[in-house]
Amino acid sequence: MNLKILYNGSFKMIEMKFIVEGMHCSGCALTVKKTLENIKGVEYANVDLVTKKVNIKCNEFIPFEKFREAIKNAGYELIQEENIEKKQENIKREKFILIISWIFTIPLLIKMMLSMIFKFLLINERIDVIFDLLLSGIVIFIVNIRIIKSIFYAIKNISFNMDSLIGIGTIVSYFTGFFKLLGINIENFSIIGAMIISINNIGNYIKEKTTSKTDQALRKIIELRPKAAHLITKNGITDVPVENLKIGDIVLVKPGEKVPSDGLIIEGETSIDESIITGESLPVDKTIGSKVIG
Repeated sequence: MNLKILYNGSFKMIEMKFIVEGMHCSGCALTVKKTLENIKGVEYANVDLVTKKVNIKCNEFIPFEKFREAIKNAGYELIQEENIEKKQENIKREKFILIISWIFTIPLLIKMMLSMIFKFLLINERIDVIFDLLLSGIVIFIVNIRIIKSIFYAIKNISFNMDSLIGIGTIVSYFTGFFKLLGINIENFSIIGAMIISINNIGNYIKEKTTSKTDQALRKIIELRPKAAHLITKNGITDVPVENLKIGDIVLVKPGEKVPSDGLIIEGETSIDESIITGESLPVDKTIGSKVIG
């Protein structure tokens, strides 16, 4: 049966959508959200950590450069358009950082195990500590310099995320080696600092791979949405792009077609498959007054 649906979309302000690179946790997403909402003219900012997309609603036009500068000062990168190639580059970069980190961390791990089991030392204790500091320093301050930078951004913005907290713990662990070298009676945990940051890199790489697959799945779902709606006007029925629908528009949904947008049924009845949205396997019966999801 044909359905007539009253489009009930919300009031539209100026809406902008961007991509944010460099987020690794919910703390990062919250920092980006606060940074954007502190910009004059921004009413609301929604940040999706999984897809890295940010949806900004403004009551006035704000140039992209202003957004990018604010996000840059917070320690992240804002780009205008989704770039599939850039996503693949990010995955390759995470993989490269992961491999290099463990190339230097594995010898430290082996040495630590030999030291614990067989009391193994490289010539003497001083050389042993220097070796730990050298390899750990490469892992922490060269390969993973971005983690160290995140500490300064966190202090500057008084907003700490997973990376900055890991960075602080790593630096504290690393400098126990320096204290040991200076003759202070303290255990050398510089190896632990390299291990912490290398393990964190495993998580970052898995996250990048997972979010990339999730984004591809979401993209396929979006592609299933109708591109046009049958708008009922005084002059008859006209096909218009879905994004051109306005509050109060009435659209016709023919048998077998997908609902083009959220709305309310004002005529007709049917059963609609809402499994993608609700997870319910069976079609849901809809009649006059029922809400539908497009």
